Amino acid sequence: MFVSPMTTYDLAQIGVSSLRADGVGLLGAILDGASTAACFIDAEERIQSWNRTYEDFFPEHKGLLRRGLESIPPGPVTRDVASRLVTWYLAATVPFTPSGSRGLSGTVATVKGEAVQPSSLTLVADTLLPSPVRDAIERRRPKRLVIVPDAGLHQLPFEALLLSAGPRPKYVLDEWPPISYSPSATVLSQLARRAAPAMHLERKLLLVGYSPSEASETTPLPGVATGDDFQSQFSVRGSQFRHVGVVLDGTATALLLHTVRSTNDTASIAMINTDVLDRASLMAGPHPQRHGDWLGATLDFGLREGSRDRAQFRGAVSATTASFVAEGPIGRAKRGAWLTSFRQSYIDWLIRKIYPNIDATLGFTDTQSKASYDVTSRQHVEFVLIAGDARFRNEKASTPNGIKTANSRSALASVAWRYTRDKWLANQRVSFVGSHFTDLGRADQELGTGYARSVFWRGDITAFISKTWSAEVGAKAERQHQNLTQRSYRLVSNLPQLRASASADNDTTLASGWGQVAYRTPTSGVSAGARVTNDSLSGRSVASPWLLGEHTVGAVRLKASVGASHQFPELELQRGLSERRPERATSADAGAEGALPHGLFWQAAGFWRHEQDVIRRTGEDKLVSGKRVTESTFPQFSSALDGRARGVDLVFGRRAPSGLTGWVAYTFAHTREHDRITGEDFDGDFDQRHTVNIFIQERLSYRTAISAKLRIGSNFPMVGYFQGTTDDLHLGPERNQVR
Repeated sequence: MFVSPMTTYDLAQIGVSSLRADGVGLLGAILDGASTAACFIDAEERIQSWNRTYEDFFPEHKGLLRRGLESIPPGPVTRDVASRLVTWYLAATVPFTPSGSRGLSGTVATVKGEAVQPSSLTLVADTLLPSPVRDAIERRRPKRLVIVPDAGLHQLPFEALLLSAGPRPKYVLDEWPPISYSPSATVLSQLARRAAPAMHLERKLLLVGYSPSEASETTPLPGVATGDDFQSQFSVRGSQFRHVGVVLDGTATALLLHTVRSTNDTASIAMINTDVLDRASLMAGPHPQRHGDWLGATLDFGLREGSRDRAQFRGAVSATTASFVAEGPIGRAKRGAWLTSFRQSYIDWLIRKIYPNIDATLGFTDTQSKASYDVTSRQHVEFVLIAGDARFRNEKASTPNGIKTANSRSALASVAWRYTRDKWLANQRVSFVGSHFTDLGRADQELGTGYARSVFWRGDITAFISKTWSAEVGAKAERQHQNLTQRSYRLVSNLPQLRASASADNDTTLASGWGQVAYRTPTSGVSAGARVTNDSLSGRSVASPWLLGEHTVGAVRLKASVGASHQFPELELQRGLSERRPERATSADAGAEGALPHGLFWQAAGFWRHEQDVIRRTGEDKLVSGKRVTESTFPQFSSALDGRARGVDLVFGRRAPSGLTGWVAYTFAHTREHDRITGEDFDGDFDQRHTVNIFIQERLSYRTAISAKLRIGSNFPMVGYFQGTTDDLHLGPERNQVR
């Protein structure tokens, strides 16, 4: 058949025996002159040949000209034979139909119940996945397969290979466990020798997106809770969000949020676009502190590489945002790739149009970019750039210190280098993170302004000593700077007049080093390490050790861990502190997990955490002996809290390539705080006793899946000195008493 921009013609009656192997001959040249694309298909709807105009319309078909299986000689599967086999397979499964669709339709069934006629398509699976391999996989029943493709096999989607034809065709995706790919056998072997993390360190998929906040996507995980769908901040096992370390491609930062700085009662949105996200992991309990010092969990994100195959562009429009993603290879050799995305929110404009009575709205714009390049077979470099702008508006701000408009800008830039040897890996990274904000009042008076900057270098080396032993060491030097100015006004003749102001300008250098030794066997593993950090502003040094272990007994894996952690106060809190003292925590976990038939699994873990010298806000509005004590003009803080948290995580779920999958998770947690100075005892600001997170998904086809999630919780306390109920709230003498 041949296709013009306006018309499709069936050429089934045209003989194709005279077609040359490199094109469609004279007929193709004539059609090229008429700007008409021609594609010739045999009786089995497989592509035989096409002309140059067809390649202009569909550039992804270039290089896939089918010359038949006769071009593949019998014998061993060499690199050349494998490349020819893949080229033939891709050409044979990329037909062009009169309806204009492209893909596997017409050659491989994509509709459930549709028969696939016996053909040579199964030859690829028979050759690359012979019977001994299939029998071994069926016998061992692994949870996951890792394929290291070579040369042209990188282009082959193994999941889509046809295993058997007939009325009920079978594909690799239907019969085998999930498949992942590794670009190098050397890297794969090195990673396999690393000590496995404890259960609460297992990397679990997080789906992170604006809906409207990131918290709504992370909370289906066990131990994660939030009390507000319009806040990106969340709690892990009762700890504060500021105690959660956020790491993006090896750069630790807490500044990548769209929000209003210097206030806690506005919405926040994470500056992360799921379209460019490759991985995300949450480590909730004691874990190796490779990236930095913080008391609680680590949330580690990774941006994916761009496509090394060809340039791609796509856009998406939702009810709240519009996004655009572009990616493609670098250079003719395609030794690298670039990726960039752009997001624009219009929910603020939409809310003002639909609900004009709503006072405050928050809009944002952000971009994420990444470029990666293989300098040699052993050296790899990367560049990451993230930037965003958030805009807050409240046209009805009436109080002298109410925010009318606010603007917050943040940016991250990072350059990384990786060097790989047979026995060790080396990584180095230089990063810059900066953020600036300005808050204006009803008369455009400046309520607050500030700037934060962090520049750091880090280097890490992983050595694989033997099949069972490995060691890791790393170092980091970070220079932090922040200036902050806050102003308070009062009304005089209905105009704001400056009443007080407070400013701070602080710098510190954090120098740290860490190391870990791990031992791993097929049934057991143990790792021990420590991180040491010095803070120049306080002159203090801290050491944070950890010990992790696991052992498999039959079908049950037992895991336990214990560790200590420290966190120096953020510079923005330093103005309100009388001294700079590191917060401290000691925690322990113990649990078990196991697999059940039909892809079912279960997990159970108990946790305990003890905190000291935790920062709390002082000078809050409250009642003392029945009289009101008003809050301080500007926030004041004290390192006076000691606290304890304890609880259990229970998970039951199913992992499988098809059918209903997901999990049901229940967490009981109780966090209690004690102020050493005032003698007060109260529940933690993020204490939620009962949390149920449910996530289920049913994959209907390779293109379509439906999912649902449900969050149920007993809720956080209303932070502050209140009494009564949420419907009848009054100032009170005790803290965190109302939920």
